[in-house]
Amino acid sequence: MVRCGMGVTLAHPIVARDFAGPGIEIRPFKPAVMFPTYLLYPPHQPRDRLTLEFVQLLRKEHQELLDSFEKSRRPTRR
Repeated sequence: MVRCGMGVTLAHPIVARDFAGPGIEIRPFKPAVMFPTYLLYPPHQPRDRLTLEFVQLLRKEHQELLDSFEKSRRPTRR
């Protein structure tokens, strides 16, 4: 609907990037909307080293994507 000019949406910045293109304009929303991200683990099961390393990598990649989005939204000065 947004691409057809019939609506707007609030979306997580990482998700919105996947839909950017002709007919879609991504703008910051103020006040900022928080989009929490959760990791779920099986209960009563210890987390092994591979799991912990994967979580660390996932968090790093997530933050880098958010940071790159923030940089692309900042106005450039001339």
